[in-house]
This record gives sequence, structure tokens and C-alpha cells, in this order.
Amino acid sequence: MAAGDRIPPDELLYRSVAEADVVGDRVLEDAVEMPACSFCRSSECPGPAGALSLRPIEETRVMEVHVRDLPPPIERITDHNFFEFLAVHDPTPSDQSHSEVRLTKRGGSYTENIRGNRRFMDEARARLAACMRVLPMSAVGPRPGIPDAQNDPASQSPAES
Repeated sequence: MAAGDRIPPDELLYRSVAEADVVGDRVLEDAVEMPACSFCRSSECPGPAGALSLRPIEETRVMEVHVRDLPPPIERITDHNFFEFLAVHDPTPSDQSHSEVRLTKRGGSYTENIRGNRRFMDEARARLAACMRVLPMSAVGPRPGIPDAQNDPASQSPAES
């Protein structure tokens, strides 16, 4: 898949979030970036663990969302334009799984120029957050390339945490 291509609806997207941004199995809207939110594509990363950040494992959670479960278009009241949540492949040289959910004007192309409308961005963040499901860490697995002891918060001494 080339950069800029839409991601198929049956694909999962993963994102690392701080423990402080999670309540139960839900992600707080403050953890969601808009107009573009970064994710790892399931077809390009080693499962949910591929989304784990480098922050200490005990402070990290992983969420998932199916592309088909992204929110429906949202209307910007100021001009009555509709914007879609589009999942787009956006690899970087160091991360081929990198993708984004971009808020894009229906029939138009993506631009960051919509940031100025705070109320609209807050509503978009809330809608995207509502679609995300936080995974239990037992379903995530160990961080790839990290020794098992560093993946297990119970095995770390207080000085290492």
C-alpha cells in the first residue's frame, strides 16, 4: 500500500496511550489528536504490542479501533461543511506501520487549516475517542525487541520504574 492510500475497513488500528488517559476500557478525548491522529496499522505491525511507546510499560496502555468503526461524518456548524474520519496509510522512514485518522472535508483533501475551530476539534476528538477500545495488557503482549524482564512491571525494582 502506498503512502496516502485509504486503509481497508476490516483493518485494525492501534495506538499507545498513557495510563492517565484511560478510564476503564475507554480513552479520554484529551488523548486524541485532531485533525490527524497517529496509529499503527495491524497489517504492518507485530500486533498491538507494536504500538507500545517507550514510556515505562506500567504507564502505558494500547487501544484499538476497526477502520469500519470510525465515526460517521461530522458537520462543522459554522459553514455546514461535513468532514469525514479517513484512515490513511502514512509510513515514515522509521515506521512502515504509521498511519493516521484524518479529519477531511467531504469531497476535499486533508488540510491542517481546520485547527482554528476549537469547538469543532473538541467534538471530533470526542467522537474518535468514543470509538476506541482499550485492550487489557494481557492481550497486548510484550514490547517487540525488549527483554521480557523490561516488559513485566512486576519484575522492575522501584529504581527502574
